[in-house]
Amino acid sequence: MRINWTGKITDEFYVLGHASVPVYLLDGPFPALFDAGFTSLAQVYEKGIREVLGTRSPSYLFLTHAHWDHIGSAAYFKAVWPQLQVVGSQRARDIVTQSKVLRRIRAFNQDAIGALMSWGVPQVYEGEFEPPVFDQVVSFSGGNITYSQVISNLNILDYDYYFRLTDSALQGDVPAMLLLFNDVLSRGFDSRNFLNGYASHLRDLMVSKDPQTVQLMEVGAGIRERYLEQGGRTPLSYLYGGLDICNLTDAGLRSSRNQRLSIEMALVKLANLSGEQKKK
Repeated sequence: MRINWTGKITDEFYVLGHASVPVYLLDGPFPALFDAGFTSLAQVYEKGIREVLGTRSPSYLFLTHAHWDHIGSAAYFKAVWPQLQVVGSQRARDIVTQSKVLRRIRAFNQDAIGALMSWGVPQVYEGEFEPPVFDQVVSFSGGNITYSQVISNLNILDYDYYFRLTDSALQGDVPAMLLLFNDVLSRGFDSRNFLNGYASHLRDLMVSKDPQTVQLMEVGAGIRERYLEQGGRTPLSYLYGGLDICNLTDAGLRSSRNQRLSIEMALVKLANLSGEQKKK
């Protein structure tokens, strides 16, 4: 399917920038960009990304291949969002390090600058193409790309983990919470990142409860309704207490000899918050 417009395509998936040469954004706890288009459209892409993410930063940039119109703004993105992880194949990395290829891409980009200006495209970036530095080299294969495949291959924690954890905590279901955390660890996720991600989840639930602060939510529009639903049935006492537990646990992890146990004890405390609420 060829998409000839920009904007939201499905929940959490966006086409951004210029319709002819877009970049793609999959929003989530760790937002992922797909391809980097023209160098000369870098500022247009940045504007579109910020309109969706606000003050948040994209976590990953997945380069599907090394054509000049797919990698052009990768280095620009990395400069704007230094924590961005650039992901691509070994072949793509090898190609962009060749001086001959670099000269051609820069020549193509100069041609694109003139064309875009003649078409009246605003915010044409006149900077020179710089080859991206790959933070991760991976391989992908086969068929249609699905949300679950992207989450798995890029090793990204989905929002669903945090929604499930909150539901289990509100039910006081400690075994379910411990098993979910074990699943997170078995997939290779960092335990501290998981804890901080849950603190961010609680924060967004908290601001979702008041019409005056709902604008402060740091989530995409597509997932907002789910936050409003869970936030509406989550007591503020749990959210305040949960944030305190997460922050204190995170501070203690610096000196902890057993981070897993420290976080498991935090999960038990989170479940007890719900029990304390029911007693009142």
